[in-house]
Amino acid sequence: EVTKITKKFVNKFDDETLKIKNRSRKAKEIIKNRIENTLQVETKTLINLARVGTKADKEWAIEQMTKKVLAGEEIEGFVLM
Repeated sequence: EVTKITKKFVNKFDDETLKIKNRSRKAKEIIKNRIENTLQVETKTLINLARVGTKADKEWAIEQMTKKVLAGEEIEGFVLM
């Protein structure tokens, strides 16, 4: 139960922090490094970041979605060609 609550909080924190523009760069980079090592991020967080983030954040989000698709996860509307 605690793990479920913790995971939910971490996902929400990641989502909210990654959406922030022009602030919290250090926190964003720490989150990105953790995600790159685990690929544990909600797909909706990556989709949102790919839509509204900075150019670098958008590119990073697309790269992470590509990794998820190559690992076998389906992402609606995201197709590798």
